[in-house]
Parts: sequence; structure tokens; C-alpha cells
Amino acid sequence: CPWMESTGEVDVMECEDGTRCDADTRGWDCCLERGGRIKCPVNEPKMCMIHTCSGGGEYCCSNDCNSVGSEDRPCPAGQERWAVEAMQHVVELSFPTLYCLS
Repeated sequence: CPWMESTGEVDVMECEDGTRCDADTRGWDCCLERGGRIKCPVNEPKMCMIHTCSGGGEYCCSNDCNSVGSEDRPCPAGQERWAVEAMQHVVELSFPTLYCLS
């Protein structure tokens, strides 16, 4: 599941539509109209189960989900495999097999 890791950037979140936004300059609600948050910034790396952030429409990002009255958002069974297969498909599309004719 994508939310199991951070974006690797301070204050930068990744949205469901694949775009990234800087919460420091655009606000912590910058993913609301882009499908919601899919990854949290490295300085608040854990996505929590609670939906009270950004006016109640977003999963919260935190260093410690217990501090916001929640727990870490889990990855549903079967999702891990789907994510790996999706990434393999992207790699296959990006690097097609080349055949040499002699």
C-alpha cells in the first residue's frame, strides 16, 4: 500500500491522482480536490486511520498516530501483492523487451 511509506520530502504529500503538493506553501488540504492523501511527508510519515484532518476529509499524517487519537492506517490483506504487481506492470511498460534480429 502506498501510504505505508512517506514521500521522502519534508511537508510534501502525494495525492491519489499522483500529484505532489507542498503543505507548507499550499496548505495541508492541498490533496482534497486531488482524490485525497496517498502518502505523507517524511516529517509526518505515518498515515493514521482517523479522517479528521483538513476539515474532516483527509487521513491524518503524524509521527505518532496515538497522539491524534488513532492508530496507523493498515494495509488490507491482499493489497500488498496488488501494489507489487502494479509496480511490475509499470516497469514492464517503461522497459519493454527488445528483440534483436540478425
